[in-house]
Amino acid sequence: MGIIFCIPYAGGSASIFNQWKNKALPGWKVVPVELSGKGSRFAEGPYENMEIAVVDIYKRVVDALSEDYIIYGHSMGALIAYELVQKIRFYDGPPPKHIVFSGCVPPDKFQLTGIDLTSDSEIKQRLLSLGGTPPQIIKNTDLASVFLPIIRADYQLLQRYIFDKTAPLTEDISIFYGKNDNTVSLNDLMTWDAMTTGKTEYYEFEGNHFFLNDESNKVIDCLNEICTNFRFDSSQLNP
Repeated sequence: MGIIFCIPYAGGSASIFNQWKNKALPGWKVVPVELSGKGSRFAEGPYENMEIAVVDIYKRVVDALSEDYIIYGHSMGALIAYELVQKIRFYDGPPPKHIVFSGCVPPDKFQLTGIDLTSDSEIKQRLLSLGGTPPQIIKNTDLASVFLPIIRADYQLLQRYIFDKTAPLTEDISIFYGKNDNTVSLNDLMTWDAMTTGKTEYYEFEGNHFFLNDESNKVIDCLNEICTNFRFDSSQLNP
């Protein structure tokens, strides 16, 4: 059995990947990663920084790393995925078969600037510009009182993130990106190959930063295509 760990974007919970669960290939299981302060872990509160986030996620997935697995992370989730793989390597854990970095520039190019996180209006404006949240939700005062603290905490984590240059990854990686994603520099995106000594493949999708929602069928199809490169003993499959 193979596992696809899926790490969500800023403000997103594990539930965004629920519809992928019944679309994975036989022999593969989609396992959404719930981040602290989101969804079923809402009461636990947000992470203060990337290191705390990565240590927490590592503890939650480590027991499953004996299985063959790949990691998919979108936007903030892509940065977490990169740091998670470095953490797994630090502890001499079994490496992923493949990593998919989605909707994000390489960590050495990442910066979240130009936004005052003390300003609700600036956060709302950024959400509107990203295009992933319906305007009527952003403008709803009651709903905003719930999601703004979540988004603010994630943006604070991203603003505090400092890339610590280490040895490059060794795994093959894939880069998913939206054709109309105005948050990602295409020139920077194309430097992901410097992050690994393995192979790098690039996949363009229709849509903006949240193409993984609008083009979910095509995204999971690409993930399934990647998974076909790995074979399992038939005795491992569920009857």
